[in-house]
Amino acid sequence: MPYKPHPSAGTLPPDDTVIWRFMSLAKFLSLLTKSSIYFCQARRLRNDDPFEGTLPRPNLEFYQQMMTNEAYARQVLQTAPHEPLPSNYLDVFSPDRQKQMGDIFASTTYVNCWNICTHESAFLWSIYASTSDGIGIRSTIGRLKKSVEKGERDIFIGPVVYMDYNVEPISQAISLNSLFRKRKSFEAECELRACFIGLVDGIGWSDAALTANPAGHYVSCDMHILVEEVFVSPAAPQWYADAVSEVVRKFGTGFLIRKSALSDPAIL
Repeated sequence: MPYKPHPSAGTLPPDDTVIWRFMSLAKFLSLLTKSSIYFCQARRLRNDDPFEGTLPRPNLEFYQQMMTNEAYARQVLQTAPHEPLPSNYLDVFSPDRQKQMGDIFASTTYVNCWNICTHESAFLWSIYASTSDGIGIRSTIGRLKKSVEKGERDIFIGPVVYMDYNVEPISQAISLNSLFRKRKSFEAECELRACFIGLVDGIGWSDAALTANPAGHYVSCDMHILVEEVFVSPAAPQWYADAVSEVVRKFGTGFLIRKSALSDPAIL
C-alpha cells in the first residue's frame, strides 16, 4: 500500500470526501498523455508562499535560546553542570543551520495538492486556473488513494493544518510536519496534500540536494479511477468546452465533461 495517512496532518476525512484540482489546459493534457500526476518539489512552492516547509517563530526562539543560554541548553540536552556540552551543539542548534536543513528537506520532498470542497469554488477557480480556459477535476480521497496504490513510492496523504506562525510551534519529531502546515491566511483553500520524499542516489540529504534534485516527479496513476468528472472553466465559450470533450473522447477515457455552472444566468 503506497499511500499512508501522515500523523502530523489533520485527521484524514472519509474516502467519499470530494476533492478538487484546478489547472490549466496544458497541465490537464499532460495528465491525460502521461497517465500520471505531478508532484512539485516543495521548495518551489515558496514562489507562491515563502513559508512553505519553514518553521515558525517559537521554533526560532527555541534555537536562539539554545545558542545563548547555556543553562537552558544543558536542561534540554540533559547535561550535568560539570559535564561538557557536545562539541557540535552550537552548529546543530544554529538557526542558520536549521534553515539550511529545512531548505534541504524541502528540496527532497514532493507535493501534489488538492482542495477539499463539496461544491465548485469560484475562489479556487480564480487562483488555480484561468477563468477562460482552465480545467477542474473532481475526485474523492478514496479515488486518489486507490489510483496510486500500485505505485512503488510511499505517498503520505492528509489535510493541511492551518496555524499562527507567530505563536504556535511545529514539532520536528516527525518528518514532513512542516509540509502539512500552512498559515491561517490560506485556510480558505481547505487543502489536502499527498507527499513523498525523493532522495537522489549519491546526494541524499547533503547540501547538493539544493541544486541537484529535480523540480518534480510524475507518479503513475490510474486515471479512470482518479477522475470522477471534468469541468471546463465558467467563462469558457461553448466551442472550448466542445473541443475539450472531443480531446478527452479521443483518449478513450469516457470522462464526463461538464461546463462549470458558476457563470449561469441568475434564476430571477
